[in-house]
Amino acid sequence: KGIGRTTFPQHQTMGKEYNYQAPDPVHKIPLNRLADFEPNFNSIILTKGVKLTDLISSAPICWTTPIVSEKLLNILIGHKLPLHSIYSVPILHDLKPVSGYYAIHFPMLDEHLQHVDYERSRFWIAGYNPYKKIEQIRVNSVDELHSYDLQSREIRASVRAEYFSMKSSFLVDNDLFPAPMFAFPLCLYVSNELRIAIISNRCTGMEFIHSHDRNKIWRYQPEEATLLWTNTDLLPENLS
Repeated sequence: KGIGRTTFPQHQTMGKEYNYQAPDPVHKIPLNRLADFEPNFNSIILTKGVKLTDLISSAPICWTTPIVSEKLLNILIGHKLPLHSIYSVPILHDLKPVSGYYAIHFPMLDEHLQHVDYERSRFWIAGYNPYKKIEQIRVNSVDELHSYDLQSREIRASVRAEYFSMKSSFLVDNDLFPAPMFAFPLCLYVSNELRIAIISNRCTGMEFIHSHDRNKIWRYQPEEATLLWTNTDLLPENLS
């Protein structure tokens, strides 16, 4: 669970020489499709004094692309995953190279949005920096969702979910799915089966907390940040 000293995220910088204006920096990894370029991950420099954990929290890299150890990666790929790309990444921990870490990119596709149960979900247009709810909206389809999102950008806002539900047919086929459009930056949801596998293998750098979703969606996070799980019959007092 612990990430060491209080610096969060553990990964604050790519280094002084990193070129954010180049065609391939990490902040250009898209949220809604696979990257059509090879992202430059050189190098992921961890803040001095933080612990090396199985899930690394990052400021430069979006949570749709978590940084994971080989141990956690093997657990993930042993389950049912949506479309994704995997990249080997260079880590510097206390300025010493560390091997065996990967970035795994999970774009949120329109295909995922087709499986949202819109009748059981509630959305807002919300401003950011600072976050502020502006207007509750009724969304009935993917097209309406995109339309509201485009409109909201004109006033420097975006669509966010107060709560949302996915159809059970989708959850049966996916042990993990991203939802950055709804809950950025807390945007990866995982099944109970995957959650149990992660816990039983004693993966570090994360904890599980209860989310606000009506379908008992939960999230697990590295200290203050993110991954989520859903589709379970377990009650909070039964979780370990």
